[in-house]
Amino acid sequence: MRPDHTIEDRNQKSYIAEYSAPVIVVPQLSSFRSDKDNNLKHKITSRLEDLQKEYNDLVDLYHYNAFIDSFNYSFIPVQGQTYYLYDNEGHRFMSLISPFDFVVKYNYLGSCRYNGLGYFDKID
Repeated sequence: MRPDHTIEDRNQKSYIAEYSAPVIVVPQLSSFRSDKDNNLKHKITSRLEDLQKEYNDLVDLYHYNAFIDSFNYSFIPVQGQTYYLYDNEGHRFMSLISPFDFVVKYNYLGSCRYNGLGYFDKID
């Protein structure tokens, strides 16, 4: 028997019989790499989706506050206060009075809350 042939046979045999040691199992690197790549791809994809959603939320917030800026109001908004948005034949205004409390019925467009950070949050 050649010496290098004996070494090849050792990988095939149980070391318990030869040296009273456990069998050395060679790990499957291809499955590890595949799992690693899939996990990384999933992490990156989900993070990009989260960033895309956050970006879209910020754009929506910007557009909503640009919409709010088109309304007339003659008061300084108070943090945490709810305001109601109305349209009266092209004249848009913001009020503290809810649509249920107005005697005259204006076209109600929605409500918002001033958060004190310089912008309004949409309520409905």
